[in-house]
Amino acid sequence: MKIGLVGALLAGSLSASNLALAQGQSAPALATPNPQPSAAAAPSGEATAVPSASVAAPAQPTAPMKQMTVSALTDKDLERITGSEIGDIERVVESVADKKQYLVVSTGGFLGLFDTERVIPLNNVTVQGDHILLHNMTDDQLTTLPKFDNSGKVYRELDSGQTVAVSERK
Repeated sequence: MKIGLVGALLAGSLSASNLALAQGQSAPALATPNPQPSAAAAPSGEATAVPSASVAAPAQPTAPMKQMTVSALTDKDLERITGSEIGDIERVVESVADKKQYLVVSTGGFLGLFDTERVIPLNNVTVQGDHILLHNMTDDQLTTLPKFDNSGKVYRELDSGQTVAVSERK
């Protein structure tokens, strides 16, 4: 039954093509499910690459970056987006292994006593005017960040005159 239906459709479309050609018009295009050549149809038995039919995703807008000196960062407090203070930015370090940059932030404590220095990835920080803001991180995640310990020389401290790129929030 299915073969008869397909044959009837094919015959009907061929008849329409022949009728259009007889009248001097171009033949109607037949819809094909895969208009790209297949590897089986390649000449001399060679396989050909068939481009994928993927649609390019629209480009994600990137946040503008602001170049800041290390000394400009270490003069500031790290804040939540809500405006409350997280801690003091003590230094900027770079991982020796992968060159990723981090802020070392002093949190907790009282008058510099009993505080904890935490390593916060620089890509979780934005600058908005004079404020340095932490984003994409909850308070629970903040407390689970590693404490700063450079006894194994894992980090290299950046000089105060060096510049780093920080995403800018408008």
